[in-house]
Amino acid sequence: MLLRRSLLVLALAAVVDRSTGEQPATPAVPELRTLRGESFKGQIVDVNAKEVVFAKGGTTEATFKSVDLLGIDLNPYEKIPSDATYADVELNCGSILHCSDVKIAGKKVAMTLLLTGQKVEVPLDQVNNILTKANQDKHRREWTDRVKDRQRRQVKKDAVARLTENGVTALDGPIGEGTEDGTKIRFKPDGIDGNPTIEVPMTNIHGLLFYRDVDPNAKPPVCKLIDTYQSVVFAQDLKWSDNLLTVTTSTGAKFDYPLQKVVTLDYSNGKLVWLSDLTPMRYEKEAVVGPDEHYGRDRNLNKKPIRVKTKPYAKGLSLRADMTLTYDLKGDYLKFKAVLGFDDDVTGHDGPVTLKIEGNGQVLLERTLDRRTWKATDAEVLDLNVKDVQQLRITVKSGDPLGFTLGKHLTLADAKVSK
Repeated sequence: MLLRRSLLVLALAAVVDRSTGEQPATPAVPELRTLRGESFKGQIVDVNAKEVVFAKGGTTEATFKSVDLLGIDLNPYEKIPSDATYADVELNCGSILHCSDVKIAGKKVAMTLLLTGQKVEVPLDQVNNILTKANQDKHRREWTDRVKDRQRRQVKKDAVARLTENGVTALDGPIGEGTEDGTKIRFKPDGIDGNPTIEVPMTNIHGLLFYRDVDPNAKPPVCKLIDTYQSVVFAQDLKWSDNLLTVTTSTGAKFDYPLQKVVTLDYSNGKLVWLSDLTPMRYEKEAVVGPDEHYGRDRNLNKKPIRVKTKPYAKGLSLRADMTLTYDLKGDYLKFKAVLGFDDDVTGHDGPVTLKIEGNGQVLLERTLDRRTWKATDAEVLDLNVKDVQQLRITVKSGDPLGFTLGKHLTLADAKVSK
């Protein structure tokens, strides 16, 4: 174990920032977080589906059961090269993979991962959807909305989407196998006389949507791996060997990751929920503007990544003044945590802004911030007890005695509740 740990330290020290070609000033140090609120920095010694052996402080080894973990944070994200083109393949288990190449031949889908170059083959019936131009933010957002909308409406059909001058057009109908050379996909579009099977060139396809029955016997994943290019793999099994982490999905697909290519192993799986992933049970605002203009999920109010005190956050809420969000927690959680402040990249009027957080009608926290004085202080980390709280109410108001609200806003970065 000591030898493996030494190799890991050397590997982490050699991490290169691919966006600059330079080594970071200090190597990443893994941080393990438990459900009890503990946090330890050290090194991974071993990991499998049931437990993690972790050297706290790099020396004292301790074994943690997977069910007692929230996550292990490992490395920062890398910037995907601006000239990189890739497709997104979503598996039935929820894994979303950035792939530099995707080919459907017969009943198999062959993928090449953009980050590691690993080649993986999965059965076609284990693929939920494919988006060909996933490197373009506009297409990725539109595709995500389209998939969610079909799920919401319970559309029980496959669909083939094409990108035209007028936008995305989709035709419903059964999708068959790929041709043996992987250049075309067989498709029976609905509503055409004779219901013929046609072969659609993959070069003409914007996306493929497959209707899949839910497997009631599917086991929940042990954890979620997020790699440095932001691909997501839901792991049913994990194995550690020679500084290589092999994760296996419920679909049977296996992915090999050097540890320096992993951002986090997220064990929360319902133990922790991001508020930005929840739909408020009630949304109230005083100003007459749309909800998308009044608050942002995982984006600041300029629709860009959240950044507070120069630190980027993948998750969080951005809130304009004079609004209230109410979440139905059902009494399932113990802690509410967030980083409170102003987004670095969103301008606004100086002056006081007040945040009030209530649980079951009781005030848990009330805090007033002013951009003029906040610049000289650290971002505040909120850590509130929400045990037995059914409804969590978050209100942002202008603290100005004259009620001036224009341009007033606050950010709750990393906002989450945990069991």
